[in-house]
Amino acid sequence: MKYLLCCLLSFCSVAFAANPLKPVHALLKAGRPLDALNAAKRLMADSALRDNPKLYVLGMDAAVAANSVENEKIYLHKAYDTLSFFQTAYDFFNCARRYDALTQKSNNKKLSRLLHDFYPNLLAGGLFMYEHKQYAEAIKLLQMADDVLDLPLWLQLSPNLPRQQRELIRNILVRSAFQEKKYDLVLHFTADSIQNAAYRQMAIEYRARTNAALGEIKAYVKDLQAGISDAGHHPYFFTHLFDHYLQHNQADAALRLSDSLLLVYPLQSQNRSAPPTAADSAFYLTLLSAKALAQINLHAYKDAIETCKAYRAIDSINVDIDFYFGTAYSNAAAAVDLPTSINSAAYKSAQAERRKLYVKAVPYLERYRKARPNEAKSWGPLLYNAYLSLNQGRKFAEVEQLLKAKLFSR
Repeated sequence: MKYLLCCLLSFCSVAFAANPLKPVHALLKAGRPLDALNAAKRLMADSALRDNPKLYVLGMDAAVAANSVENEKIYLHKAYDTLSFFQTAYDFFNCARRYDALTQKSNNKKLSRLLHDFYPNLLAGGLFMYEHKQYAEAIKLLQMADDVLDLPLWLQLSPNLPRQQRELIRNILVRSAFQEKKYDLVLHFTADSIQNAAYRQMAIEYRARTNAALGEIKAYVKDLQAGISDAGHHPYFFTHLFDHYLQHNQADAALRLSDSLLLVYPLQSQNRSAPPTAADSAFYLTLLSAKALAQINLHAYKDAIETCKAYRAIDSINVDIDFYFGTAYSNAAAAVDLPTSINSAAYKSAQAERRKLYVKAVPYLERYRKARPNEAKSWGPLLYNAYLSLNQGRKFAEVEQLLKAKLFSR
């Protein structure tokens, strides 16, 4: 009996060895498609079987059956496994792609139709993962969705709506890849998207972000300049290029940049086809505040004050411009050259001019302090100098104590 059992086991082993796909067939026949799919995937890792087209046909059959189980639950409003639903869709296309590469059949419209019918599930999976911030999964699904559109199997039928959505897919792929720091993918997909007018702005922006993350500063600046030329009204390009110039002691370039865009995007102009929108006004004010900051960095304090006045004429509420006002007046006061002879008329005149400028600075700085109490590192030193110069002892002592507390709390 023992000998007979050994013979039977030996026979089964030989049978399965002769047909290694038989266990997958058996699981499918037993109504266990997910197990069949997993068994097929294990066989696909076997170097002796990975080039067998029949294995991928079985894989597709198992993936379709497993996906249909979850799809039926959705149809019947029953609880379903979201991840399994999208993963089995991915597995189907993965098998189809490999089958296509192995067989290179010129005519298989039945399978091509199945690809087209199944495609929305794959695309929905990628979008779902992106919306739920599961970027690695989104990349996997959407890369497959992008690759499929070039398969000969897919192209046997007339491309339908998903084919037209390729740029949308790549748009989301770029965003997902950036979140996952897969910068090679970002650069790969933006190279194509940059040719599409609808997505060019996005592509340039993410290419710039990627080059910044990679430390490719020359490429980063080049991208920002390209963005300015292509979509100067997009705040990302202006603000980042402006900041780059200031950080690299190129305030003159920063000023030229803001001035050039103020000419291109004036708030009031006879050439405007429509009244300015809220976004137009916001961007114009951004340009004005940037111009004031560049002028302050260039020690052009009177010009900065005039720019702040132009800003205030449009927006009388924003307190951030108060800081630029106060800084310009305060720095102009500190820049007043005092003669060495304190008894001379020139000294008294210069001292009076300095005092007048500090008096003008204080209300702006105090208003900014009230609105931004946590920004002591910005308004603190300026008020310290102003109160000291104006002999406002009590206020000076308060700010001095505050600055000391900030210093020693570090």
